[in-house]
Amino acid sequence: MAAVYILRHGQTDCTRQGRFCGRHDPPLNASGLAMARAFAEYYSSPTWRAIYTSPLQRTVQISAIVSKRHGLPITVADGLLELDYGLWDDRLKREIASKPEYIAWSADPEALSPPQGETASEVARRASAVIDGIRCTHPAEDVLVITHKATIRILICHYMGIDLRRFRERIANPIASLTCLRFDRGESMLMTLADVAHLPLECRSNSDSAGGGGTT
Repeated sequence: MAAVYILRHGQTDCTRQGRFCGRHDPPLNASGLAMARAFAEYYSSPTWRAIYTSPLQRTVQISAIVSKRHGLPITVADGLLELDYGLWDDRLKREIASKPEYIAWSADPEALSPPQGETASEVARRASAVIDGIRCTHPAEDVLVITHKATIRILICHYMGIDLRRFRERIANPIASLTCLRFDRGESMLMTLADVAHLPLECRSNSDSAGGGGTT
């Protein structure tokens, strides 16, 4: 039996402003760095044996902080990238919320993509391939995965049998929250969803605690 702990990155200026942030690559802001340090300190004796991270700097920065604190090896995996929002990247949601293509995508993000972006089903295939590879490489070890809002929600839907069309409506995932999936003989169990106990109160006030919506 092994567990995959999945951490969403901390705050960036895009997160704070409510912008779509898929392949756009802002760094963590001061609040986001404080969240990362709080996470590394809170889990003073983790069971993790490795860290896997998206290549974007908002996740790589957290990986480096946790790795330095606990001496864990880091593997960068492109499959953990955020959903590609294409032409919407770095745009405010209110700028596109009334557009027909946004309304259509919101109704079926599993099959439809943002303009020049990707679908939830495409994210599910590439991200679950990373998780399944981790399970093979670490069959009896816990691992920390650091990735993004939509990617995490899509992974939860994939492994828990939830309709991918509803990933934005059914799964909350505030910034810097931790989710845990446990795997045993091919079965998956959701142990923890969007836990923010590691964040001090001043950091929680900067977290999008509802975790819904479309920005990331």
